[in-house]
Amino acid sequence: MDYQHIANTVADSLISYTKDESGWKVCKKSNDVIVSWRPSTEFPGNVYKGEGVVNGSPEKVWECLKPVPNGMRVKWDNNVKKFELLERVTEVRFTALCTLSTVTSVSPFFFFLKSSPSIFWFFDYIACLLFHQGRFFIPEVVAVQYSPSDVSVYRTVTPSAAMGIIAPRDFVDVILVKQYEDGTITSNATNVGHPNCPPQSGYVRGLNHPCGCICVPISAEPNKTQLFSFFQTDLGGLLPRSVVDSFFPSSMAEFYSNLAKAVRSLKDH
Repeated sequence: MDYQHIANTVADSLISYTKDESGWKVCKKSNDVIVSWRPSTEFPGNVYKGEGVVNGSPEKVWECLKPVPNGMRVKWDNNVKKFELLERVTEVRFTALCTLSTVTSVSPFFFFLKSSPSIFWFFDYIACLLFHQGRFFIPEVVAVQYSPSDVSVYRTVTPSAAMGIIAPRDFVDVILVKQYEDGTITSNATNVGHPNCPPQSGYVRGLNHPCGCICVPISAEPNKTQLFSFFQTDLGGLLPRSVVDSFFPSSMAEFYSNLAKAVRSLKDH
């Protein structure tokens, strides 16, 4: 399965959702968020959009949002009990391109290493290689290639909800974490199959269709973040449509409220 391609397609879909204003109907408002919905083109249900401003930089908001095992998200998000990493597909990475010049003394070389901690691992490897060859070089960086994306497959476990009407669920998704040049940070997810995670006893297997969060910097207000969130979930089971339709707007309002509290707790430390 081409997880990378699937994840990139989701990222494109979510960005398009933010730009397409047609068909959205407001279903809930609070001090933190406006929640809207429209019929999904992915499955026989709805896609829900949350839009609000969070008091915190995109980096702090993302620290609370990122879907990782034992991260902050599982502490404040009442709809997430656990994230389990099933497979790391790609990681955020830096690649340094350099030219090399022969030197007679090793001291300038190690001074350069110490002054460039972000790419120390790269030149440390070169240093070992050149020492083995009996020669030393000064590397001159001519370019750094940055791949700002991280693709993984996760199992997400959710607790029971709606006073027990909604039983515990689990979801298997490919998740792309992507950062754009303007500082926007996004998580992009959709359901996939994975050989190491068949349906498990005690959980209803739900299906997430393109969903995620988009943290957008606000110009001239570095300590605020515009946050878009999209939920497009087939909860599975035999739930009445009325239960599903009432669950997501209320759940998303609570999501924004609890997130705001989590970000404030970061400021206090």
